[in-house]
Amino acid sequence: MKKNLSIQPTTILSILLFTIAIMLSVNVFAGKPVPVDIATQAELDAAVPAYVIGDSLPSGGIVFYIVDSGRHGLVAQPFDDAYSNWYVAKEVAENHGPGWRLPTKHELSLLYLQKDVVGGFAVDYYWSSTELDAATAWAQSFDGGVHQDYGSKGLPDLSVRAVRGF
Repeated sequence: MKKNLSIQPTTILSILLFTIAIMLSVNVFAGKPVPVDIATQAELDAAVPAYVIGDSLPSGGIVFYIVDSGRHGLVAQPFDDAYSNWYVAKEVAENHGPGWRLPTKHELSLLYLQKDVVGGFAVDYYWSSTELDAATAWAQSFDGGVHQDYGSKGLPDLSVRAVRGF
């Protein structure tokens, strides 16, 4: 069965006129500069608030690490979540909302350095998101901070402190 693939001359003419109109409008606009408001870096920086360690963010959390002159960094929940194993700890941290999670082992060490500023820490171990393998994850003592080690993810009595970036 043969299909009729012929295009009507008026359709071809319409497509041709549309194409010419587009080409002409591009040439017309290309000849005239369009004024653009370009903000300076200083203006952009002024629009982003700067925080210091210990500040509370309006969206929640206490700043414990900053970069970029306080415009970015890490915040922690101001409280511990219930003791739990690693699997539950991960879920509990993420349930605080978008971006909240268990800290990496490096972030947990940074958090330990600011534990007095953030406050509310129990004198025991905290889970991190850093895994050694399927059965073990990194934990750190906040009682002196010197004991850091991998522990069984099934241990039910480690604390949870959620963090997120800003």
